[in-house]
Amino acid sequence: MFDNQRIKKVIDYLIKEKIVYNQRDFAEKISENQSVLSEIVNGKRTVTKRFINKITDSFAFVSKDWLMNGTGDMIREEINEQEKPNGEIITGINRELFEVIKSQQEAILSQSKTIEALAKKLNEM
Repeated sequence: MFDNQRIKKVIDYLIKEKIVYNQRDFAEKISENQSVLSEIVNGKRTVTKRFINKITDSFAFVSKDWLMNGTGDMIREEINEQEKPNGEIITGINRELFEVIKSQQEAILSQSKTIEALAKKLNEM
């Protein structure tokens, strides 16, 4: 059996770091029902290996060993590129800032395509 309080600590950390907005957002990120998460956090339901795997699959920087038995640190020191969830979430980066950067990247890509199309038309003249 795993400690429900460690789940709460992870959620609190992710909220503090602005990686998730709240428990509901956390539940969505790990593809879990909000009511199940609430029962786990409140100690009314036991934590399963499957549940822990959902957390570490979505947030690879969270230590599975720490979640399962409290050993080591909650946040892993080293993370491979492949382990970063969707290559997008990085600890310590403000979520709003990340969304702005992502939006700007999309705008730049769109503008680059427009420039390429206009250059092609210009060369055809």
